[in-house]
Amino acid sequence: MDTTSLRFAYAGFLEAAETVAEAGTGTTPGPGEWDADQQLAHIVSVDAGILAVAYSVAAGGHGTFDNRL
Repeated sequence: MDTTSLRFAYAGFLEAAETVAEAGTGTTPGPGEWDADQQLAHIVSVDAGILAVAYSVAAGGHGTFDNRL
């Protein structure tokens, strides 16, 4: 499986998050929108859930993923 494009996408996303963190500034999100920290936390938590499902399937189990609130 070629994951090059995914690796580049994550690199760009993390670089943008680092730039905002280093600058200590950024745009203030509108009402109901997430700031950079919340977006990063969401990506990390969803990725962890997907990884858990992948491990379960690879081990012969039945993996499920629910991303509802």
